[in-house]
Amino acid sequence: MNNRIIDYVFQLKKKCLMEEAAIGKEVGLSPSEIHCIESVLPGESLSGNTLSERMGLSPSRGSRVIDHLISKGLLLRMEDPDDRRTNVISVTEKGADFRQRLESAKRSCENKIISNMEAGQIEQIKQGLKILVDAL
Repeated sequence: MNNRIIDYVFQLKKKCLMEEAAIGKEVGLSPSEIHCIESVLPGESLSGNTLSERMGLSPSRGSRVIDHLISKGLLLRMEDPDDRRTNVISVTEKGADFRQRLESAKRSCENKIISNMEAGQIEQIKQGLKILVDAL
């Protein structure tokens, strides 16, 4: 195995996707559905296209994810009060509860990560990850 940055990034991505799948299984959501429910803040209303853009999905793929979350009672589609020709998406109370469960699962995963590090390493890791994110 090479010691290239990209190889470590891919390894980390693979492990994170496995954790995300475990979290999704715990709460009964796919990775796309997790990303969607996290993309809408409680009390926020936005169009389906805007939500799809936030998720980095095409409008048609985003619409399918949104529809699935609506069928599960986690999102709500309503007529836009400012423009009756369009709809807005918001998080239901059940969706807000799911967001809290997701946050709890993410905190648990992060605690597992940092429990294996020394105090000084945690800040170094955060700074290094920020540098990587900003570089891309």
